[in-house]
Order: sequence, then C-alpha cells, then structure tokens
Amino acid sequence: MRKRIKFKSLLRDFFVVSFCLSTAGFFAYLFWQDLNSFTVRGDKVEIGTISFKHNVAQRKFDDRVVWERIATGTKLYYGDTIRTADLAEAVLMLSDGTVIDLGENTMIKVDLNANGGVELSISGGDIQIDSTTARSGIALKLDDGSRVNVGAGSSLAAKSDSENGIHNVEVKSGSAQVVTESGQTADLAFGESVNVERGREIQKNAVTVIYPPKELKILNTKDELLPVRFEWKSMDGEGVTIQTSYSRDFTKIVTSREISNSSSAEVRVQNGILFWRLFSEKTKTAPVTGKLTVEKLEPIEGISPASAASFRYRNSLPRISFRWSGNEYAERYRLLISSTADMRTIVSDSEVSGNFLALDSLEDGDYWWQVTPYYSINNLGYAGASQAQPFKVVKSLQIRRPELAAPADKTQIFYKENVPTNFIWKSELKDADYELSIARDYDFNNVVYSVNTSETRFVREFSPDQLRDGTYYWKVLRKSGDAEDKNPESEIRSFRVTRYVPQDNKLLYPPENVSIEGPKITSTAFMWKLSDEYSSKAKATVLQISSSPSFTTIQIERTTSATVLDNMNLPAGNYWWRVGVRDENGGLTGLTPSRTFTVLSELTPPEILSPAQNQELMIYNYAPVSVSWKDVPDAEYYTVKICDSKGNLIKQKENVRDTSASFVLEDGSYTCSVQAIASATRISVANERNFSVRAPSTILAQSPSNGTRIAGLTALRNPVIFSWLSGKDKAKGYKFILSKLQKDGSYKVVNTIDTTKNTLSLNRLTEGTYSWKIAASTMTGIPLDSKSLRFVIETTPELASPSLEFPARNFVIDGEYLKKNRAIEFSWKEVTGATAYNFLLYKVDSSGGRKVIYSEKNTKASNVRIKNLAIFEVGKFEWAVTPYSYARDGYLEQKGPAAVSSFRIDFAAPTKVEGIQPGKMYGN
Repeated sequence: MRKRIKFKSLLRDFFVVSFCLSTAGFFAYLFWQDLNSFTVRGDKVEIGTISFKHNVAQRKFDDRVVWERIATGTKLYYGDTIRTADLAEAVLMLSDGTVIDLGENTMIKVDLNANGGVELSISGGDIQIDSTTARSGIALKLDDGSRVNVGAGSSLAAKSDSENGIHNVEVKSGSAQVVTESGQTADLAFGESVNVERGREIQKNAVTVIYPPKELKILNTKDELLPVRFEWKSMDGEGVTIQTSYSRDFTKIVTSREISNSSSAEVRVQNGILFWRLFSEKTKTAPVTGKLTVEKLEPIEGISPASAASFRYRNSLPRISFRWSGNEYAERYRLLISSTADMRTIVSDSEVSGNFLALDSLEDGDYWWQVTPYYSINNLGYAGASQAQPFKVVKSLQIRRPELAAPADKTQIFYKENVPTNFIWKSELKDADYELSIARDYDFNNVVYSVNTSETRFVREFSPDQLRDGTYYWKVLRKSGDAEDKNPESEIRSFRVTRYVPQDNKLLYPPENVSIEGPKITSTAFMWKLSDEYSSKAKATVLQISSSPSFTTIQIERTTSATVLDNMNLPAGNYWWRVGVRDENGGLTGLTPSRTFTVLSELTPPEILSPAQNQELMIYNYAPVSVSWKDVPDAEYYTVKICDSKGNLIKQKENVRDTSASFVLEDGSYTCSVQAIASATRISVANERNFSVRAPSTILAQSPSNGTRIAGLTALRNPVIFSWLSGKDKAKGYKFILSKLQKDGSYKVVNTIDTTKNTLSLNRLTEGTYSWKIAASTMTGIPLDSKSLRFVIETTPELASPSLEFPARNFVIDGEYLKKNRAIEFSWKEVTGATAYNFLLYKVDSSGGRKVIYSEKNTKASNVRIKNLAIFEVGKFEWAVTPYSYARDGYLEQKGPAAVSSFRIDFAAPTKVEGIQPGKMYGN
C-alpha cells in the first residue's frame, strides 16, 4: 500500500525544496573540491612543495594508479611522479633547497637512491636542476639508463629526447658526473656539456650555452624591449654567432651578431616567441638552439575600494575590503596603503596569496592604496605595481539612526496557523537597548505590540488574534544613553499579514520560458503539486504537452498517480504544458495555467570561413593568422585550438566571444578546430580545417655572392654582373639597390635600377665595400626582398715608377755638351701597362724652391726632346715623369708614382771671343 505524505504548509514546502537544493549544491561543491584538490599523505615523508605551476600539472603516488591535479603549494613525497601537459610548466622546491624546473610535456619521478639522497628519473622533456643552495647533491637518472650525479652547489639542464635516443646535459655551475649504462664516464665542470647517445656514447660539445636555458619564459611588465643576457663557454675559445628568428627553422633571420673575444652578449627581444641559435665556425651544422617566450603581463588593476571611495564610522573603525585583478603568474601580492600620493608614507604593508584582503585598522584620513604582484619566474620579484588609488576614511560627528534590514518594506507575510516574523536591524552603537514597535497606523497611535531587547534581531510567532490580517508598520527606537545619539529612531516600514488560502493545482518544474537542451529533454522531470482538495481524493493526474498555446495539438498526454514525470521525447521547438485531474466522467478538471518551454536543437558545429581547407597561407613578417567562422545561434562563446602536423596542441584560445581569433604561427602544417559552447554541458562538435603557413618565397641573390672580392682593375675593365633567382611567388618587378660603405660606417645608396630581368651589369665600379639586394613584392604587395649581399672591389694597383735614363741623376751639362747637342733629350724606360706619361721640368732656385719651366702631358713616347735651349740657364734643374694608363675612351684606369731626377747646367763664361775667318766675301 502506497503511503502519501501531505505537506499542508507552504513554509514546510519551502524548507523541503530549500533543503534539497542546498544538498545538491553541497555535493556539487564537494565534487568540484574533489576534482581540484590534492591529497595530503600522513604516511609518507614530505620532501618539498610545488612553488609554481602554470596550466595543467599532475601527480601520481607510487601506490596508486590515479593521476590528480596539483596546485601551487601541493606537498611532494618520495615516490611521487610529476608530469606536465602541453604549454605547461612547474617548479618544485625540495626541502634541502634544490629547485627543479619542469618544462612542458615532461615527466619525472622523485625517489630515494641507495645512499639515501634524492634521485630523479626523467622520462622525456626538459628539466633544470639548481642545487646551488642545497646541502647535498642530487642524482638524475635518464630513461636510457644513464645517470647524472649533480654535486651540491651545482646547477644543470638536461633534455631527454626519447624519440632520437639523444640526451643532453649542460652544467651551468659547479660540477657533475655522467655515467652511461655501458660504464663510460665523463666529469663535467662549469660551462661544459655532453650528448649521450642511446646510453652508450658520450660526446662533449664544443660550445655550451650557460644562459639562457633552452626554454626561457620572461615576464614583461612594460611595453618595451627586454634585454636578455647570453653567456656561453667555448672549448677552443673561438668566436660565436648568435642568430634569432621568429620561426624554428630560421628561414628568416631577425638578428645576427658575430662576437669574438667575449663570452657574453646581450640581445633585446619583444613580446612573443623568439627562437635563437648560437654556433661557432666549427659547430655551424649543429648549433645550440633555444626558445625565448616573452609574456606581456596585463597591469594589475584595483577593483575596490573604487577611486575616491569614502568610508564612514563613528566609534569602531570600518572594515574595508580591498580587491584587485589577479595574475596567473603572480605568486603573491603586496598591498601598500599610504597617507601620501607618492606611496612613501606607508601606514599598512601586507602580503597575501590571493587577490583580497580586509582591514579594520585605518583611522580618519586620506589614503592611497597600491598592489604589487610578486613573480618567482626568473627571480623577477615585485614588479608591475598598480596605480595608486585614493580613498578616505571619515569619522562621523553624528551617530546614524538604526537601519532596518528585514523584513523589506511592503513585505507580505502568509500564515496558516501562526504568523511568523523575523525583524532585523543594524546599529552603529553596540552597547544599546532597543524598543521594537508594531502599529496599525503610520503615526503609531495604535501600537499592537512593543518589546525591549538588547539584540538587533527579534523573532516571534504571533497568533492570528494578535496580528490580524491587514497592514502593519514597524520601527525601532534605540536607547543608548549617549548624549550624541541625536537620531535614535529608525525609519518606518510596512508589512502585510495575510492568511494562507489553499491554492489550485500548481506547476513546479520546469519554470516558465525555460530552455532545455535536446538530448536532455528525456531526463527532464516535469513536477507539479496538487491542491489539498485533489490530493486528498487521490485523483489521477493528466499531464499534457502541446505545440500550441491553445492545446489544440497535443504532442504528449500521460496519466499518472505521481506528481512527477520524465522520459519525454520531443523534437526541437516551442511547447506548452499543463496538469489537470481526471474527474468521474473522464473529463479534465482543475487545469493549471500553462507554462511554455523550448527544446533546443543540438548546437551545430561552427562553419569555418577561413582558412579554407588545405589552404596555403603566405604570411609576411609573422603577421597573425586569422581563423574565422560563422556565428552559431545560442552559442555563448567558442574554443579555438591549433595543433601541429603531429597533433600536438600548440595554441589555444578559450572564451572567444567574437567569430574570429588570431594566432602567430611558424611555417608548417596545422589543423585548426573551432567548438561552439552554449553552456557547461551544451557543447558542439568541433569543426576542423587543415592548412599550412609559410613565409613568402623571397628572391635569392646569387652573384656576386656574399664576401666576394673583385680585383680593382678587373672591375674597371670588365662589367660586374649581378644575378638573382625569383622564388615560387611571382614578383611584379625588381628594383636593384646598390649601396656603398661610407667612412662613418654607414651604407649609402649609390645606384638603383628598375628591371624585369634577373640579371644586370654595372661598369667601372671603383674600389670600396658594397652591399646589394633586390627589392620586389607580389601582386598583392607582400615584400619578397632578397637578403643583402656584400662584396669588395679591391684597390687598383699602381703602375711601376718609371726608370729615368737621361740625364742621369746629378748629371752636369756643360759647354762641351751644348756644343755637340743643339737640344736636350730626356728619356726613360717604358712602364708596363702605361699608355701615357706626364713630363715636368723644374728650375730650382737657391732657396730650394721649384718653378715649372716646361711640361708635356699624355705623351705616349718614352722621351721628350727640348730644342728651345733659351729656357735653360746655369743652375740646378729637376725633371719628373708620371705614368698613366687610360682606357680607349680616355677613362683613367691606373696611375704610377712619379720618378724624379736632377741635373745641373754649369759652364764658365768665355774670357776672349775669337771670331771665325769668314773666308772670301761675295758681292764686292
């Protein structure tokens, strides 16, 4: 026999429903706690904690098979296995001071070795161990069986590549010993590194990068470039080259620096991901590579107190709640409260782990508050303080009147047997008595109840004859005895008392205008409550669901003796439902007012608009790739994921409220997926697209190649031919740009030529260092510029200096010579390559000064004959010959140094003039 339980009191119904909802909420909270909590073991030895965690990291005990999520502050025990997911990282702080930094996709096990020390076993991924402040060493076991013994006071980095069987160990400070499974041993000191191949062979690396680590995350609290220090050690002491790129394959070099005579350098980086590689001349084929991730941190913002907020009190200091926006990388926060705007006069200094703090110690005055987060990453410390926000605490001169809290004004109180009441008020004065008065009129001429109490709350059930149906007014009078209590009386509020009248049949759930997900309609329970009249008669209940408000089209009709039904199958659409009772004649009576509800269609997957399927995107300068899709009705937000060709998640954006999202991607093949989300349980199937990203196929400058040296004379006599190859992306034209190195170290453009061909030539380039490149762009304007290549035109060699023959140096021309020669002939040997000579004849005065008395330019002979002896006189003369080489068109190609020689003219004047016998004269 079925037993019926009847609740004739609305108050009891309310308590039952409230209890059920509270129980459901409580167990939901326990489920959330269980999902996100971590276990504390009392049967194991604690060896450290998780000091920092980003994204998903999990822990598994050695005596269990279930993985649990860990949070910052999670305790660690011997035998724990820790693993990180994609884009995740974690920092473990052991009790002895050792710090262990785990990169993404890394798994380690913390255990005891035979000597009682800590032993870490790594199974793939990157790990950094810093035991510089530890009291004892630590052992690291690689998954190929090799062991690394890290001495106390040392630090190292290890990378386990199980796929290729190569493991890398780098000593950043101190020392370490590597022992392979085959027994080979290598002792490593500061700045040394080795590669262990498949647990057998140890190979020392020629160059070891001490800093930065292979993967370094830097937090940027400002909008500016950040300096990153590079420090390395080279076994041979040779110079190195540091290159950076936005792509892992270094198809486009962002910066390149050649460094010699130093073991450190500084590189300035911007927000985003930057790849780097460092190599010497000997290690070009196997450079040391790494990745820098610069995270731009959003500034901390104060939420409350709001700017210029005011807090009033009289006797007790107010309790002020401080809230601010959190930061996932912040380990803790420092809250400063100052009495001056420059934050130098500190009145309160607090450190909290969350983003909330309440204080009740601030007295009357003007204040400013500021929050500074603390970052343990890279030992950044306190950085990125919020703006100082003003607020004030004001001490009131007057005591405020009592403030009524409940019941609210014009509240209706229903009763069946007795009238339940609960009066609550607030007061600034703690040590005071109160008089609660209830009256039938606003002026309190007809007080029906009055009571004195020392509490700020009064609860009582009145009988119906004490509080008859109708409107009442209530107030509170404070009796403090304080002379400054000028306003002891509260405001006046009203409430209405009404006897409960049995209601008609009533629908309980689902409520009006509710939306139900299609797959969940079968599990939706339709609940109602019959009135006392029908419930006592145990009538059969009829539930009707219609697709029209007039119920002309009944979709479902069911008869039941219960007050709840489920397992309904309805297609998507709008529906109305109601409940009635079948009478003795088979008709429906006691029909409830109908309620409407909507069965939602399944959330359709977003239609991806771009990129198209298998589309190849050409991205210039690492511009972001945009993923866009059509809006899905009912979707609240979207989740967008980018996976590489191996299916590894590399990018993800959640809670996207728009219909597009942008990602900066390297060259490669990818799959993007977009998933629509309407609620925590209503999620569409993810739609996917395959696409690839590549940089523009830039022009390849070929000749002259980088570092080419061309003889100066060759460049003058033969044109320099420039050639280049176009890539797969067609250019609409080429611009040849030639620059020349200036004395100040800069390059100046000396020639530009527009062409549609892939080659051109330039004549007679003079000596110097040149840089050339080809500028071009696609039809859509994407640059395809080639790299700049440098070449050198060497200095043109000089011609040899002429060998002067006659007159020989210091030759003396006397009278005897002049009797025999009626001209003076200057001669020299021909200079190889010379096509012309300049001849100069100087008269040297007594002071050594010179004066040109004769010259010939561009003579092609190797001698000069001077017949005009009148230009000569007794004294010293110098003559010079300069060789030149001219092209056929008269262009000067070479010049040689001048050859200089001297001679003298010296003969005595005649003392007696002797005539010559003229012989027989004619004409007489």
